Amino acid sequence: MSSKSNKFYLLKESRYWPIFSTMFLGAFNDNIFKNALIILITYQSFQLGPFNAESMVSLAAGIFILPFFLFSAIAGQIADHFSKSTLILMIKIWEVLAMSLAAIGFTLNSPGLLMFTLFFMGTQSAFFGPVKYSILPELLNSNEILSGNAYFEMGTYIAILIGTIVGGVIITFGGEAHLPVIFTLLFLAIIGVFTALANPKLKAANPTLKIDKNPITPTIKILKLSFQKKNLFLSLIGISWFWFLGAIILTILPVMTKDFLHATPHVVTFFLATFSVGIGIGSILCEKIGQEEIDLGLVVIGAFMMSIFLFALAMISPVPFQGELLTINEIITSWQGIHIIVAMTLFALAAGFYSVPLYTYMQVFSADGERSQIVAANNIINAFFMVTASIILMIFFSFKVSIPTIFLIFGVVNLILAYLTYKLIPEYFYRLTLSLFTRVFYNLEVRGTENIPKDSPAIIACNHVTFIDWAFLCTVSKRPLRFIMHRDFTSMTMCGWFFKGAKVIPITKKHEDMQCYENSFSLTAADLKKNLLVGIFPEGKISTNGEVGEFKPIGIERIIQETPVPVIPVHIDGLWGTYFSKKDGVKSLKTLFNFRKKITVTVGVAIPANKFSAQLLEQKVRDL
Repeated sequence: MSSKSNKFYLLKESRYWPIFSTMFLGAFNDNIFKNALIILITYQSFQLGPFNAESMVSLAAGIFILPFFLFSAIAGQIADHFSKSTLILMIKIWEVLAMSLAAIGFTLNSPGLLMFTLFFMGTQSAFFGPVKYSILPELLNSNEILSGNAYFEMGTYIAILIGTIVGGVIITFGGEAHLPVIFTLLFLAIIGVFTALANPKLKAANPTLKIDKNPITPTIKILKLSFQKKNLFLSLIGISWFWFLGAIILTILPVMTKDFLHATPHVVTFFLATFSVGIGIGSILCEKIGQEEIDLGLVVIGAFMMSIFLFALAMISPVPFQGELLTINEIITSWQGIHIIVAMTLFALAAGFYSVPLYTYMQVFSADGERSQIVAANNIINAFFMVTASIILMIFFSFKVSIPTIFLIFGVVNLILAYLTYKLIPEYFYRLTLSLFTRVFYNLEVRGTENIPKDSPAIIACNHVTFIDWAFLCTVSKRPLRFIMHRDFTSMTMCGWFFKGAKVIPITKKHEDMQCYENSFSLTAADLKKNLLVGIFPEGKISTNGEVGEFKPIGIERIIQETPVPVIPVHIDGLWGTYFSKKDGVKSLKTLFNFRKKITVTVGVAIPANKFSAQLLEQKVRDL
């Protein structure tokens, strides 16, 4: 079904739309309440004890996040132990109770009761989090999970957008009674109960799991569980950093708008809306670029982009107060306002690139009976990062650190983390770069990708027509490829860094450098033992006539002899005559990319190691 041209078909499926709608309504309601409360704090001197407006905004953010830190572990165990469809219904009934409490708080104009309601809502969200993310692999096919997550992220931030706007607008209606807010909160909570009832009935994933009553013990257990797989744990840290930066941005916005730009509360709502739109766009683009697969290269690109736009936000300057607060129209018609809107939107778009693949990776690589607990561990770490963000901002505000300086500090920190992320997974970054290159400049048709194993080692062997054949193989394979290439490629002045970063395996002829020659076989064997894919061109040279040449047995047969793995034949058609081929008379700028030329890559059935020979491989490639 995922191959349908209409990628939004999931939103019509009875297995998906109820959980999507339930999630959407919950996020919508949360943000109506939170933004209404923040507007009261920031613009109507809504104070609690000794806290001023700036500290109250940070305090509210911390109070909402604290339950995730306290209760996520138990929530994760409960989500694995009981049926998720039953839990969703109970949690939505809980939301009705929370909104009833909020109604009393607004009616009495009680900051203390509203802050308690915020904590109560945070607790409800802490129990919903492990359910909503761990349920997707139970409802969707493996090739639909990326799309499901992309729509979740899009829906979440559209809900934030609408909820933020509605909360900011209706809190100003009805005088002190705040009746529009009360009615809206209760109405949406009740509708959410009905969408929860429509969710498919599911069995418990791990009904024998023991639930700990002491919140400390399961927290330690769940964190230990997340530590066991290094890559999985790193994905949780990456997601938590996303929420850390998000907490920083969203907490700064009201203060920046009021004290830095001297603008109305509606401008706060507008900026939050641009942030939400950016996340939504980034999430959907992520799903389109990833083509139903996890592409961690987007994480690297998103991370670097976030720093660029944090630096852009650090370049804003304060607006002199002229007696009246600026309106939305005055902000969007000023260079300062356009600067902030563009930087905020593009930062959020980059955050969508960054977060969606990480969420999908977390879900796909978590065991079925532990997935909710892993999501709970993620929520605990998220909560720690977000509470830390609130504390850091309170310290910065107390020391009068300027808002541009705060953006600059976190831009630098994020840049360092982006570089470390790149160093961890450079091959994913290069694969995505090459994939975008081939898809933009060529009309690429791929056949037989199901013949490439998803998690086991193999040799990918292809005919050699141009200097860029490897770029097309990188596009075809959803997994990173390590190529065996002549050592001269890694020492090229212009692009040697690229090949080194892509971790190509350098090789020379035996008489040129015996040590390099032997090392290439050792490195190839080591990569195959790590369950990686290795790309090779057995002809040993680029074709001079566009035809498949003789496959040299000495190299590839030795590899298979030393490390028996399947060999997958691949044929590329259409590149002969392009700029990078050896056909005479085409070396001109006109043929540099042969823009949108039809290229076909066909992947054949794997040849088992025990039946392999270079001659058989050559014949299979010719047949393709």
